[in-house]
Amino acid sequence: MGISVNNSILLVHHISRALRVQPASPQDAVIHAAFQRLRPIFITTLTTIAGFLPLLLQGDRGDIWYTLALGTSGGLISSSVLVVLVVPLCLIWRGSARLRASYEARFNQGR
Repeated sequence: MGISVNNSILLVHHISRALRVQPASPQDAVIHAAFQRLRPIFITTLTTIAGFLPLLLQGDRGDIWYTLALGTSGGLISSSVLVVLVVPLCLIWRGSARLRASYEARFNQGR
């Protein structure tokens, strides 16, 4: 759980920093920052799963350590995919909603 939360916090921070440094379109900044953080997120996930491999490969299926390693590995894989896909999509959606609202406010002022 901690790795997933840290990954999403670092991804959001990296995206917001990219928007401040180069004020491009929100979609471009989010996509660029997500691709930059993709490798560190998956390397962290893979090294953690690699630490659980001995428990997964040699452990007895009825052992508590096997189920702990299996559940943690599955959770890390699914949360990493969700962090990489869902967090940028939510930020793009939020950014486009803000742009739409500011455009509508400017458009309505002209009337």
